[in-house]
Amino acid sequence: MKFPNAYDGVSKIFLAEILALIAAACGVVTAILVLSGVGAEQVGSAALGGGLAIGGGIFGLAATVLLVISFILNILGVSHASKDEEGFKSALIAIIVGIIAAVVGAIFSKNLTLAAICDIVSKICEILVFWFCISGIINLAEKLRDNNVRNKAESLVKLIIGMYAVGIVLAIINAFVTFKPFLENVISVAAAVLSIIAYIMYLSLLSSAKRMLA
Repeated sequence: MKFPNAYDGVSKIFLAEILALIAAACGVVTAILVLSGVGAEQVGSAALGGGLAIGGGIFGLAATVLLVISFILNILGVSHASKDEEGFKSALIAIIVGIIAAVVGAIFSKNLTLAAICDIVSKICEILVFWFCISGIINLAEKLRDNNVRNKAESLVKLIIGMYAVGIVLAIINAFVTFKPFLENVISVAAAVLSIIAYIMYLSLLSSAKRMLA
């Protein structure tokens, strides 16, 4: 039994997550540089603080570009995989709903309540995408009678989704609650670190799924 579309799709999702992991690392560096810049300015070194802020801006731009490329690859991967496994179709629907929520939130950004609701919906859709993709991998593993991949996916799914959820909650808190710059950056670093750990775990599962489908 072969699933060429699923293999191509999972391969693209795997690459997308690698880029997302690099982007998350850039986000951590950005927050650290900005945090260091704030500290430098507070002790009277404006030049050093400005230099660190510029460095943070460069890493922030790199993170944004990588995330855009990762997002496109992820959509293509899920779309291809959905041709062989129904679970990925649910992930594709969640991606579309998330995009719509993000666009509506951007259009009505002045309506703080609606924008907040749209942001929460978008974040929930992110979690659902991972849930459905992992469920799709479990279904494929069952069809191919690969107990190792199935057991790995089942044992990791709740942990991965839980870590993503915590990271997203921290990001939401940081977006809607006003903190002092130092605390704001600490929250950003914490959210990014959790995301990186979850990415690594998800990448490990995707790698196993790729080998299974090859």
